[in-house]
Amino acid sequence: MMKITCTSSGGEALSVRLARITPSYPCSTCFTVLPCPSGVDFCLTYLAGQGTLNVRLASRYQVTYSCIDSDGRYSSSTADVFIEPNEPPYFEEATYPGLKVEGEISQTAGVTVQATDEDGDALTYSMVTYPDTSALEIDSLSGQIRVASGKSLKSECRNHYSAQVYVKDKYHTTKAGPIAVALNVKGKDSFTWSLQCHCSVVMVMVMVMMMVMMVMEMVMVMMMVMMLMVLMVKVVVMVVVMVMVIMVMVM
Repeated sequence: MMKITCTSSGGEALSVRLARITPSYPCSTCFTVLPCPSGVDFCLTYLAGQGTLNVRLASRYQVTYSCIDSDGRYSSSTADVFIEPNEPPYFEEATYPGLKVEGEISQTAGVTVQATDEDGDALTYSMVTYPDTSALEIDSLSGQIRVASGKSLKSECRNHYSAQVYVKDKYHTTKAGPIAVALNVKGKDSFTWSLQCHCSVVMVMVMVMMMVMMVMEMVMVMMMVMMLMVLMVKVVVMVVVMVMVIMVMVM
């Protein structure tokens, strides 16, 4: 962002218009003139996402702009914009096998993946876990994978997860990666944990079976009630028929 200063002898307000950008390729739409954040002056601004800057194709742009008064009179000037190369971040390894995370709740302990950025830019990390779980998170600034706040892996019957980690800097919209990370949960290879986990599974199965049996019993009760109602209707019909027969015989 570069400040553009326009002045007039009479002190009147001036407008600024972008006149020409040279060269026109590969990114003639990457620059525009907008009001500065202060709201007082105008600034030559780079528009991210409007094109792709390529230092090999064009390392310098000449941006011509005009200061215009209320009568349409204008004065033009040209600013040189030099493009500095910036490389995206990258992971030096394709995988991080066998990393271990604690099963206990922890916001400080964890494993860290690191990407390299030749320009020293601040990096932002993101992660997708398989299977999906809210118990694991990654620190977007440090790349540390850890157990999320208020979560515990002890309640989950898994001793390993896989994750894909991505990284990006502020100059590149496309994420680099992913890098594959194998996460092994400490303490979940023991007999005690295995027994607890399987017991939990059995308890869930038992509860499901009990619920199914309760539903079946309710269905049976409803069927019995319906049968009783049908029987009562039959009795009422028989009584009515008998009364009618007796009345006919009496007459």
